Amino acid sequence: MSRIRWDDYVVSDPAIQDGEPCFRGTRIPIRTVLAEMAEGTSIQTVLETYPDLSVDKVFAIFALAADRLQDRVLKGLQRRGS
Repeated sequence: MSRIRWDDYVVSDPAIQDGEPCFRGTRIPIRTVLAEMAEGTSIQTVLETYPDLSVDKVFAIFALAADRLQDRVLKGLQRRGS
């Protein structure tokens, strides 16, 4: 199974939601969906609530979060090693 490329599904455009990262082709902020899922909302409910989303789009935000966390961890380790 290959990892989903989040940049295929997430965009930030100053003309859409003031540049807040959204799902490509929508005005749905990824922050909104992450917050709902953090509160326990299932992927199935998210897909029913936001019919413009797909499973791949939802998984893309997890790939984005993983990349951002990895970047922070690596930067933290680099600072400690200096």
